[in-house]
Amino acid sequence: MKLTKWRITYETETNPITGENQEYAKIPTDDDTVINVESAKEIQARRRYLKVQAYRDKGRRTEPFTQTMPAYENKVVGKYSPEMLECLFRTLPYMNYNSDKDTNSDKLIKMNGIPLNDTTLAQLWGVSRSTATKYIKQFVLDGIWGRKKPEGLTGNAYRFEKEVFLRGAKNKKAPFTKKIVLVKLKDIIDKADRERARIINHPYNKEEREYSKQLTSFHPIALLGAILIKTDYKSYFLLNNSPGDVIVKSDETVLEVLNSTFKSRRFKFLKVYQMWNLYSKAKSNKLSGKQKMELNACLYVLKRVKALGVWDTGTRPYYIVNPSLIYVSPHIKCDNHWYSFIESLFNLAEN
Repeated sequence: MKLTKWRITYETETNPITGENQEYAKIPTDDDTVINVESAKEIQARRRYLKVQAYRDKGRRTEPFTQTMPAYENKVVGKYSPEMLECLFRTLPYMNYNSDKDTNSDKLIKMNGIPLNDTTLAQLWGVSRSTATKYIKQFVLDGIWGRKKPEGLTGNAYRFEKEVFLRGAKNKKAPFTKKIVLVKLKDIIDKADRERARIINHPYNKEEREYSKQLTSFHPIALLGAILIKTDYKSYFLLNNSPGDVIVKSDETVLEVLNSTFKSRRFKFLKVYQMWNLYSKAKSNKLSGKQKMELNACLYVLKRVKALGVWDTGTRPYYIVNPSLIYVSPHIKCDNHWYSFIESLFNLAEN
């Protein structure tokens, strides 16, 4: 077979029906040649499609995740004490599928296949049984959990209500949700528990010694559970923007917006007092010295276990969520370069 190197040129013609100018590839041929010619516009569109598809395929994950529904922000964050919020949040890795489209019939909170009751939940949370019972009663009263009494189990069992936390397929008309990767959350909780215990018992430096000396308790997992609702899916920054705000447009990059004096105003970065209010159910715009120390201790642990990173501008730190902790639908990501950059920062920090 003779291979011919074609010289392709393009010509423009006007479509007689639409009136649109269309560019076509022109290839010299003979009577034995059969070719399929695409317009330059079609070729570019196909290349863009293949590039986007490859990016989406790369971004797909198989890890189980849960979705925090708007009721979580309305009923829980800023309403529960840090102790209570921490207990609720550390139960998430054990939730079962609770979507109507799933066939799992009991949908109970389980550990190693065994439903958790008041006693085993108290053990998981590290609190007394009476405290656990009090928290559970409030979860049920607020519609966060449903109570079940399965046959053969001593005591009650519980399930997450899908109106607050959803695991499984959701109705397309359901509101936008925040998605948390459960395997990564479990890993971060375990590391945070060890790190908090080490700081309290064996502090390494001056900052840790201050936390150990001045604080009777602090709850980094509660802070994580509170601030995750403020994650921006296109930049991974913690922001206090309204849900409808367009921060990074589809034809922009995150760095382009950050580096623009005008465009960067779209970012409403979460302030320290706003973090504290979400964590502590306070309504204040000024923190006491003790409150600052407790918040800083929580942030310190979350940075140590790589749940959070910091974008330091020299004037104030802006917090970034580890992308491994958040599931983002591929079509939402608008900036592959920024995602790869953020991902590499956390990967380097973990090595």
